[in-house]
Amino acid sequence: MSNSTASHDHWSDYWSSGALTSLPQDFAANYDGEVAEFWNTRFSELDEKVSVLDVCTGNGPIALLAARYARDHGASWSIDAVDAARPDPMVIAQRIGADAELLERIRFQGETAIELLPFETDAFDLITSQYGLEYADLEQAAGELARVLSPGGTLVFVHHAADSEMIRTMAAEAEDYRTLSETGLLKMVRSWANGQLADPDFSKRLESPLRRLMQQARRPGASPLLVQVAQSFGSLLQMPMNLRRQQKSAAAEFARQLSSGQSRLEDMLRVNRMVAGSEDWTKPFEKAGLKRTDQGEMIYRGQHQMGGYQIWSR
Repeated sequence: MSNSTASHDHWSDYWSSGALTSLPQDFAANYDGEVAEFWNTRFSELDEKVSVLDVCTGNGPIALLAARYARDHGASWSIDAVDAARPDPMVIAQRIGADAELLERIRFQGETAIELLPFETDAFDLITSQYGLEYADLEQAAGELARVLSPGGTLVFVHHAADSEMIRTMAAEAEDYRTLSETGLLKMVRSWANGQLADPDFSKRLESPLRRLMQQARRPGASPLLVQVAQSFGSLLQMPMNLRRQQKSAAAEFARQLSSGQSRLEDMLRVNRMVAGSEDWTKPFEKAGLKRTDQGEMIYRGQHQMGGYQIWSR
């Protein structure tokens, strides 16, 4: 994955929504249940004064769990959280409400790739990550994580599951995104919103891609995406022209969100396939001098396999 800022714009866009996790369908707020218990167990192994680094932090759910644990147990931890995208603590504060005071315990750094960390050698006693490391260039990232991890320190991360059913589900949705791209609908909407396409022409040209989307939506295995898009943009055709013009900004924003969603899905599909197809994808951590001490499945609510976890020491 490229480390350029632009390559992470689609994730910055997602985090700007205020979502704390990459699994909003399962977690309306921060991680809870077995996931929170797993991390709290890791935190319980730490001394009163340690340095913690959460990498690929997104909107900081694991860093927030660490800050809460430190607060509740009277610990004085130094907590840093980095991400290649641009998390916004102000957005996070609005989302977590009364827990916003936890942010005072965390130093966020956006636009910070783990392949080149801005920290001193041996700086951290614990490095954490959830659904992040597998997106990085592991050869470079493993070396950097080993460098900033203190002797005797621990690296703990949760990764995507090697779940063929999940991959099939994401592949079906990715196919629907490709169908959407092929219709040219999003490009058409942007041209209309920018004034490059007149209202009458837009109305006429919109009909054909909408018909194709509805046809594809009826095929076996199709995701709900195409129906949602067709219904959303189809409603524009039902509006009087003056009202339709008032929806230009909203339509352009929806088109942008769809493009970002496609990019995020392609990222997730790529790393899930990588985890499923390579038993030794964590080999770079061994090469960097780390030793795996534990691994297992991450189960939520006693039945939902969320992924796997691995614990490494230096």
